[in-house]
Amino acid sequence: MPFCDNQHRAYNKKNNCSYKSLKITIDKDDSMILTCSNWKNKNEK
Repeated sequence: MPFCDNQHRAYNKKNNCSYKSLKITIDKDDSMILTCSNWKNKNEK
C-alpha cells in the first residue's frame, strides 16, 4: 500500500534537491531494495 507523508518536500527545500518518491521493496531472499524517483530539474530538458 502506498504511503506518503510529504516529508520529501521539506527535505528537497532544505537540501536543494528534487526527490519525488522512495520505494522500499523486500526481495524474496530478504534483501532490501531502495529506489528513488526525481522530479526533473528546472534546468533539465
